[in-house]
Amino acid sequence: MLVGLAVGGSLGSSWPLLFIISTLGNLIFLTLGSLRAALVPAVAVPLSLIGGAFIMLLLGYSINLLPLLAMVLAIGLVVDDAIVVVENTERNMTQFGLSPKEAAKRAMSEVSGALIAIVLLAVIRPV
Repeated sequence: MLVGLAVGGSLGSSWPLLFIISTLGNLIFLTLGSLRAALVPAVAVPLSLIGGAFIMLLLGYSINLLPLLAMVLAIGLVVDDAIVVVENTERNMTQFGLSPKEAAKRAMSEVSGALIAIVLLAVIRPV
């Protein structure tokens, strides 16, 4: 019960989270110039944080420095992979004239191996 209070109490203030999401979305919008590319991290960051905190709550972990660093790494990987997929999907839409659904399927078939390799290298190699 005490662990649940520690995780819940740590997630009580949402202002830093809102600041991070808005800064990340604005930065990606300024660099890529696409609202669609900026919307993906704005959805992926809160979902990965909520999912990570929920799993930590279920396993009985508390939020200290190591889990926070792991969550930062996970968010970076999710956002990086999402940007790669969005860029490739938009390239397929403009280059081949595909619908968004078909372009996303083609993009995932093209980059899924590279995305898996990035995650495996970032997670397993430091160990």
